[in-house]
Amino acid sequence: MNKFKLEFELAQHTPLIHFRADDNNATLRASELKPKFDKFLDGKVDSSFFVKNQKGKHLNYKVKVFAKDSEITEIDSRNPLFFGNMGDDEDKKEFLTSKEIKIEFFSFNRVLLNEIKKHFEAFLANTNFATRQSKGFGSFYIEGKEFNKELIEAKNIYYFVTSSFNLSSDISLLYKLLRAGINQKGRGGVTTFYAKSLLFLYFKTKNITWDKRAIKDKYQTNNFNPKSNYKLVKDLLGLSSTESWRDQKMTITKENSDIDRFPSPITFKPIKENNGQYRVYFWAENSDEMLNQEFHIKRNRNGNLRLRTPNKFDIDEFLKFAINTNISHIENKYREIREFKDLERIFNSIK
Repeated sequence: MNKFKLEFELAQHTPLIHFRADDNNATLRASELKPKFDKFLDGKVDSSFFVKNQKGKHLNYKVKVFAKDSEITEIDSRNPLFFGNMGDDEDKKEFLTSKEIKIEFFSFNRVLLNEIKKHFEAFLANTNFATRQSKGFGSFYIEGKEFNKELIEAKNIYYFVTSSFNLSSDISLLYKLLRAGINQKGRGGVTTFYAKSLLFLYFKTKNITWDKRAIKDKYQTNNFNPKSNYKLVKDLLGLSSTESWRDQKMTITKENSDIDRFPSPITFKPIKENNGQYRVYFWAENSDEMLNQEFHIKRNRNGNLRLRTPNKFDIDEFLKFAINTNISHIENKYREIREFKDLERIFNSIK
């Protein structure tokens, strides 16, 4: 065995969303893995291992990814977690899953290789890859090893158990309930299922009125009250700079000169178990990037509504509130609906 090489075999637990899945070499990309791993190791290994250049600092090793028996699957347009293939664009993204994946690290610094060996499993436990990674796509782990949730670096870690069939819909339902709430329409625009956002309920306990009410008061009912404690809160769980409010026939845009993207701070990490079911771990990371920021909110490209985000937000406190609130706030008339039953199953499973 080459003493300057280190190899790992990986198990792929969820598909990658890949732009060139039909490429013979398509797989987990070393060009994504290395900078993420370098960032993960920053502060965990001696700073002397890092090399600085015009692009910043990086660790002096090379990494290659080899895959066999890759399978390409068309992404169902009904998948609730991915809408990137809408329209007539011929360059569609696809699901890519490989049965055999080998990662090869190379470095003349054997001490650095030992550090890589020490930390690579933890890196995989905390990381997903490619598009929609926060929603659980691109989840990998060491082949043959039982997942160790103690390696996740979040303050609080939760999980629920689900089937392969329900995986995407369960993650989507839970995330919608946490962030924006659910307002499902049937024929004729009739509401078939409605559940208020748990984020809305959380900020209500802090006497903060969330942005959806502010937008309606400003642009629909003309009941906007400058003395009300309106705040932009929904985007603390992921910035949606453009939203289509179809039932109100409005397009809402949110503009900030410094922030045009803020990914969801909640990560889902699905791990497939031997019985074929998934254990879906999820956790949150606190960030001050979106705090006390002003956004210009327009309706159909017009309007002068300006809202600020709160100046503090403890996302771990919010998740505890959400898990404890459960789904007790959903009206009785919706409790025989499939979505309610699915949410009930998810919350009953959350540990």
